[in-house]
Amino acid sequence: MLCTALAFGSGRVEMPELDIADRVFLKSFAKLAMCFGVQSSLVKDRANWPAGDFDSIPATELFCLATAAAAEIGIVERSFAEETLKAVHDRVSLIARAHGSLPHFVRRMEGGQYRIYANTEFSTVDTAIFQISMLLSAAMPGRSEIAAEVTGQIRESALAGFTTLMVQSRTGFATAERQYWNLPGTTGAGRRLWCG
Repeated sequence: MLCTALAFGSGRVEMPELDIADRVFLKSFAKLAMCFGVQSSLVKDRANWPAGDFDSIPATELFCLATAAAAEIGIVERSFAEETLKAVHDRVSLIARAHGSLPHFVRRMEGGQYRIYANTEFSTVDTAIFQISMLLSAAMPGRSEIAAEVTGQIRESALAGFTTLMVQSRTGFATAERQYWNLPGTTGAGRRLWCG
C-alpha cells in the first residue's frame, strides 16, 4: 500500500492508502478528465492545446469507459457517468464518417461542428475501439438505448463486413464472431479474408 502526502502552504493533504492498481487507475483517469471538454464532450489529444483544436475519438470513449468504471467503484457519481455517456454519444453521432469509420482526430470548425482533422485518417481500428468501449460503457450504467443505437451503427457500417459484434448487456462483454469478407475486385484464393 502507498500513501501520498502533499504540502499546500500551511496545510497538508493526504491521499488514502491505495494499492498500485487503484493508484494507476486514478492517475490515468485524472489525466483523461483534465483533457475532457465538458462543452465539447471530447477529449483533447494534447493537454496544452485548446479544446477543439485536436480532439481524439478513441481517447474520448476510453474516458467514457473509465468514467463508467469509476462510477462502479464509487469514485464518481453514477449520474455523472450516465451524463458523460449520453453527451459523448450525442457528440460523436454528429461527426461525419467515411463508410462507417470514425476519424481518429477531429477539430471544431466554424459554426461549432466537428470534422476530421486535416491530414489524419478515418480509422477502422479507432472505430472498433470506440464502439466496443461505448457498448461496455452503456452496459455499466444500464443505458440500453445507447447500446442499441451503437449496435445498429455497427451493423450499418463498413465494419459489419469484417466482424459481427454481439453484446451480452447483462455481463457487459462484447464478443466477436468469425466472418469472411469478400474483397471486391479479387478472385480465387485471395478473394476471401478471414477477420475476427
